[in-house]
Amino acid sequence: MSESWFYKWRNQPVTAREVRRRKLAGAIRQIFDESGGTYGSPKVWITLVRQGWRVSVNTVARLMAELGLA
Repeated sequence: MSESWFYKWRNQPVTAREVRRRKLAGAIRQIFDESGGTYGSPKVWITLVRQGWRVSVNTVARLMAELGLA
């Protein structure tokens, strides 16, 4: 990979998908923390859906794993 490619990649704007994913990760962490660390992905997913998020339970499970929430 050339040096110019790195700077082009580094300076690219944040996509809408990345913004949504960061907001979703924050919401997941908040729900998990408020549950005292007891909620798994199914309960976190149900809470997110009730809050109006459109997301699959598998996405929630994947994000929780990436965040180290178990």
